[in-house]
Amino acid sequence: MGIGILKPDEAGAKARAAVEKWKKEKDAGRLKAEAERRRAKPEPEAPKAAVVPTQPVPPEVARPHAVFRLPPIPPRPVPSQPAPAVRRDPAKCVMGVPLRVPGMRELLKRNILEAAKTGDAERINQLKAQGADLEVVDEIGRTPLILASMSGHTGAVSALIRNGAQLRTMDNDGWTAIYAAASRGHTEVVKLMLNAGVSADLKSSNGKTPLMRAAWKGHMETVKVLLDAGADVNARDANGMSALDKAMAAKQEQMVEYLRQRGATG
Repeated sequence: MGIGILKPDEAGAKARAAVEKWKKEKDAGRLKAEAERRRAKPEPEAPKAAVVPTQPVPPEVARPHAVFRLPPIPPRPVPSQPAPAVRRDPAKCVMGVPLRVPGMRELLKRNILEAAKTGDAERINQLKAQGADLEVVDEIGRTPLILASMSGHTGAVSALIRNGAQLRTMDNDGWTAIYAAASRGHTEVVKLMLNAGVSADLKSSNGKTPLMRAAWKGHMETVKVLLDAGADVNARDANGMSALDKAMAAKQEQMVEYLRQRGATG
């Protein structure tokens, strides 16, 4: 029997197939051995946390939902007799507030000026009893008496005169209380001032008399009262003008005629 001879191409193919088969068998064996080794080796355990020793906890704190209670408050002692009511002296208070409280003097000032301006005679008496100063002034130097006089509040003027207000004080413009009343034609206030002792010829800072001001404004009744009280019909101011000159400048024809009847010259 003769031996067959393989051709070169067939021999190479068979050799390559044999090598591939060997590699696959080798890889399969390696994988199988690795799997068996894993099954045989135990899994490593996770590291345990270190235990820190602690102090023992008191029982009252360790108790769940512990309730902490404050010590009881002793009851307030009840006085055997109620405290007496505090009665404030109205003469030492403004609207119920003692005068020693800061700002009360300023409050008194505002109140007395407002009472004079509005003619509240009763309030003026109350404020005076509480210590109000009747010679306080507003922003242009007007006293309560000047404010009441220029507004024609006879009741307030009477209250201020009775309580001792100064009758001849001038404001920043040189006006007195009687001069302010004559300027507005408040004849009754002029009478009150004359009866209190004020001169009918009391001059302002520039020498004008109440008669001059009333004549220039045409207040006939006020002029009559002043002349009857002894006012000088021919008195002259710092500019040399008389009541007649004032009436003529203001074209007060009836006033001019009346002043001439009363002895005015010029």
